[in-house]
Amino acid sequence: MYKLTTGFFVLNIFFVSLAQGNSTPFKPAESCASISGSKSEEVPVQKISVESPRKWSSLKSQIADIIKKVNKKFDGLLVPDKIHVVLDEGAGRFTRSYPGINEIDLYILGESKSLSLSDIANLVHEYGHFIFNLKIKGMTENARSLSGAYQEVFADVLAVCFLGDPRANLDFDAPSATLGRNFAEVILPENWHNNEIHDIFWPTRGFLWSHILSKPQNIDKYPVIVPLILETLVDQITSEIGVLEPDAFGSRLVGSSPAEINNRLITSLGLKLAQFSENH
Repeated sequence: MYKLTTGFFVLNIFFVSLAQGNSTPFKPAESCASISGSKSEEVPVQKISVESPRKWSSLKSQIADIIKKVNKKFDGLLVPDKIHVVLDEGAGRFTRSYPGINEIDLYILGESKSLSLSDIANLVHEYGHFIFNLKIKGMTENARSLSGAYQEVFADVLAVCFLGDPRANLDFDAPSATLGRNFAEVILPENWHNNEIHDIFWPTRGFLWSHILSKPQNIDKYPVIVPLILETLVDQITSEIGVLEPDAFGSRLVGSSPAEINNRLITSLGLKLAQFSENH
């Protein structure tokens, strides 16, 4: 078992491996057919509804099945009691999930005959926002206002772990626009200066993949590791109140440098996951 002792030990290994130029191989994403081909177990407490143009009516069951598979694979997560997906033409986007509007608007290419891996990643990512919002529902307004960047990390983690691909959240039509969401490439915190909420935690994403999520012995432990990551992200939001704040547009985190923010989160994740490692 890959052992961790303290968050600082994790950071040290992380930085040494970067300096040595180590790279970690990753398991290719499963095919769309292998993800959606068999029917998953029913989730009796959750109502899933899908709205789509007639030409995509055959995709309704596939979308519902993907959500059920996420629930089954990560059964340690609290999930919403209902979810509504609107399927239409365009590009994937997230509408709202708080408070109480559990709707995903999933836009796919007009000529599509089935959901692509990118479409599935978008669907799982946006579903991750609903799971995160359930976790922070009782938190203060200050805490919720800080949650954006941490939500993006968790939603990306959910998609990466579901598909088994560290590049699951990249937009392959415009990869530079989503570079900070590539778990497969690692970067030292002090070399990263982007504080936009989707990209600020690129060093953290690289750490999670290279030291935790890519390890073969950890893959079957995702049902425990992913909820631990969620718990750590939520705890980190609480600890950052009074230190960080969103900018006027809610699109950036300010109050500390991106390097400092990443270092604090990587340390917290290292400590939490070290406890898991010692007990498993």
